[in-house]
Amino acid sequence: MPVRAGVCVAGVAGVAVEHIRMESIETIISRPLTIIQDLVAEEPTINAQAISDHFVNLLDLHSTLLSRIPSFGTSRNKLPPYSLVRFRCMIQDNGLNPEIHLQRVQMINSTTREEKTLITWFVDEPHKHPYFAVGVPGESPWVEDPPCDAETAAIGRSLEISSLEGYPRLPEHISNKIPSTVPSYSAAVIKVYPSMLQMNYLKLNEVLDVVGIIEDPESTEDGTSECDELHLGAVPILNALIVQKVPITPCSRQCDKSHDLVAPIDGVVLRHAMLDAISTFVLGDRLAAEYLYLHLFSRCGHNSDCELVTPTLNLSGVPSSPSSTNLTKEIFHLLQLLLPRVSYIPLSLEHINTTQFIPGSLPEKTAGLSTGDLQLAEGTMLVLDETKMSPGKVMDREVPTKCGCVILSHSKCMLSSNLEVPILESPDAPTPIVLSSNLLNTARKFIAAYKNEEFSISESMTQVIQTYFANVRAEEHRCHLPLTGQTDLLRILNIARLATLSMGRTALTKELWNQAVSLETARMDRVKSRTTNRGGTHHTLSR
Repeated sequence: MPVRAGVCVAGVAGVAVEHIRMESIETIISRPLTIIQDLVAEEPTINAQAISDHFVNLLDLHSTLLSRIPSFGTSRNKLPPYSLVRFRCMIQDNGLNPEIHLQRVQMINSTTREEKTLITWFVDEPHKHPYFAVGVPGESPWVEDPPCDAETAAIGRSLEISSLEGYPRLPEHISNKIPSTVPSYSAAVIKVYPSMLQMNYLKLNEVLDVVGIIEDPESTEDGTSECDELHLGAVPILNALIVQKVPITPCSRQCDKSHDLVAPIDGVVLRHAMLDAISTFVLGDRLAAEYLYLHLFSRCGHNSDCELVTPTLNLSGVPSSPSSTNLTKEIFHLLQLLLPRVSYIPLSLEHINTTQFIPGSLPEKTAGLSTGDLQLAEGTMLVLDETKMSPGKVMDREVPTKCGCVILSHSKCMLSSNLEVPILESPDAPTPIVLSSNLLNTARKFIAAYKNEEFSISESMTQVIQTYFANVRAEEHRCHLPLTGQTDLLRILNIARLATLSMGRTALTKELWNQAVSLETARMDRVKSRTTNRGGTHHTLSR
């Protein structure tokens, strides 16, 4: 196990910091080590968790103080070493070996022979676990913090003024660990200490809010640490003081997604407003807008065989013309406006042949685990653009991801999907409208609140569904038609669940069940019509 003298936190577990001194936000940000050294002087056996608790109390995580800490990874400008920063990040590589640090340093004055024992930064804890972290791939711009006030801006300027030259370009073996959608300067080695509760092991692709002390990239010659063995010396180090795991469906960094916040929202009114808006992004097609809105409430799950099931919506019938590029961009832009994380992948021959999709180990090219287009945080909405495809050979490779997916294609997509909705252009298709900030904020909160809400079906509704299923199969048998199977029933049930949640409700009603049946009937009629007309032909909605 590597040994390294460096920044380190804490000692004996279970020691609490009872005395909380009030510090100015400027002192907390610019001199966190001074605060820690004072704590160590008062309690030499203090551990990392106690120090973390102290900073939690100082910053009051529910106040505005946290947002006043400079954000790492949002600018190429350097932040002063050993200052406090915050970093919203994703764990890209959790396979770095734990490190051992010197606990104490014994110093002897060569003249007086006086001995002095120094505790290494921060205190006496010899172990810590490093993780390679990057900015969250596909994070929507609105999730970032709002502009700070003048006082906060002044703090940021005073901290950055001494180091405006920016971080150097990273070598290729490190660049291969950073997703293409993430700036190269938004990467750091985060070091977490074992005594910090529930932080002993962080999962791959987990999203975190980290507050910690930053160290400059450094080049060491002894090669004794894991980071040096992987040649990660060019990457800043962030010694974690506070680590918060981010929910899968965050509304925003400041948005409380409790039901108290969305209780006053009328789901029916919001749904109508959103369908009016979304339809302008899909050539005026109301049915496509219905399914796209419902898809925003979908989530990954498991089937009866415990296999991962990812919700996939195929919007086919994208026009084979220059306007198709605009349509795909507009749909991607719409999803970015409404969801916290959206990733776009054009399935062009060039992109497929030159891009790594699956994270893997490439010792000759990468330090540790290399990234890929599909290394995404759980809950990310993936947009796959098949309209960019050209003739070539397709190789089938399964990649497990906990991401919903929207596939845009000219005809039925080549990838497997749960639902296909052929887009029919309205004769007077409107141009995409600009959604008001009020509508966007309301929709974001509403979707975040109901996306993972529990859904229930009463005994009376179970009887209604069973009767419907029996009647449909009886009619199909009488007409010598293919029988509706369990898969079809489960699909309608899922549409009914999404329709219920999109209304701000959690229990299925007969009205919502009938609505789901009507939607599926209209969708299937459209799919059959497309097939009859030799799929791939773009149709216009007749009045």
